[in-house]
Amino acid sequence: MNRETLHSLVDRLPDQEIGAAARFLQYLSSHRAYRAALSAPIDDEPVTEADAKAFEQAKNDLRAARVVSHDDVRREFGLEGSLHGPSRLVPNYGRSTGSLLLEFYKR
Repeated sequence: MNRETLHSLVDRLPDQEIGAAARFLQYLSSHRAYRAALSAPIDDEPVTEADAKAFEQAKNDLRAARVVSHDDVRREFGLEGSLHGPSRLVPNYGRSTGSLLLEFYKR
């Protein structure tokens, strides 16, 4: 299999399958950490009162632009340069990043 053969397969897809093929190709071409996060099991632990407060604080911090850039964190720990361009970090508050993001976007 080479790119030309793959292009030929894509050209033969019915129009109604283009979206599914695009999503799958995006998944395959994404960063391995992103793929791992997508396939991780859903966090089934209940959201505690402390978690809910942390989510609210994180949302308030984002609204007020109280964020730390990826580059600033790397500099703080003596790591030079950016790996993936500018990004923003949200406080973790002891929960896994995946579960925080899921809960954050559910609200």
